Formats: sequence, C-alpha cells, structure tokens
Amino acid sequence: MFNNVQVAAGMPTQLSKTTPLEQAGVVIHKTKCLAKCYFNVAAQTGGTAPAGSYSLLDDLGNTVVLPKGAYVTNAVLVGVASFVGTSATIAFTFLTAGDLLAATAITSLTANTIVAGVPVGTAATWKGPATATSQDPYSPAMGVIPQATVATTTLTAGNIAIFLEYVIL
Repeated sequence: MFNNVQVAAGMPTQLSKTTPLEQAGVVIHKTKCLAKCYFNVAAQTGGTAPAGSYSLLDDLGNTVVLPKGAYVTNAVLVGVASFVGTSATIAFTFLTAGDLLAATAITSLTANTIVAGVPVGTAATWKGPATATSQDPYSPAMGVIPQATVATTTLTAGNIAIFLEYVIL
C-alpha cells in the first residue's frame, strides 16, 4: 500500500522498498509519515568510516529519500550499537548541516541511548521543504537523502537508528 500511494500526480510517497502493515493507519498515512533510517558503520563502510558524509539507509540497505515537499516534524535517534572512534562526532542532516542533530560526540550516542533531534514536533522546529529536480519517482533527485556526517576521526564500529516523522505539503 505505502509504496504505491499517490500524493499528487507523478509524486509517489515511496520511501523505500519495504512494505508496512497493510491497512494500518490509512488516514494518518496520508497526512503523516515515518522514515526509519540507519547509519551502520559495518554495513555501509565495511567497518571503517573515515570523516565524511554517508547516506542514511532503510532496513533493507536502500538509500532513504524523503519526497519533494516533505517537512521533517520530529527526529528521534536510538543507539543500536555503540560507536568506536577516538573523539569522533556525528551530525545528521536533512537540508543544511546538522539540522536534524548538530555534531555530537559519539560518547553521547551509545547503545540503547535515545536522543531527541532538532525537530521536536512543534511547527517552529520543522525542517523543510524537501526539493527535487527529477520527475523520475525512483530517482534520489525526486527528494532529499538524509545524511550522517562523521567528523574529527575515523569510526570503526557503531549503528544508530534515526526515526524521522514528516508530512508532505
């Protein structure tokens, strides 16, 4: 259901190739969406993540693309496995550097730790809109790819889940 819903002509709300529960939240689905993203050092880099930017991925390893017109209304980060890297920081970005979470020491993003991002559900903290340049609904240019940015030093392990609530206007 989620993979085929049309918001406007030519603009599917496909977030990834995963399929949510059929018929769950049909009314809410058309007004509010949730992207479950990951930054996993082992899966994305083979175990060594030098300073730089990395696309956030879904459960199946696909790049997450928030569609054109999306506004991120809430961001919550949950540590899956502690990051390893001397004095490294990680920032999470939607449109501008660190707009989901400013550069944060990896010691604050340990396993089972829950961290609130910048958009906290109030209209004053919303981030958006996502813009697009392509008409191809399966192209990353159809929206914005959220990023994790590693700074200071190389990471050798770690995994974090990022839950992004968003609406499409």
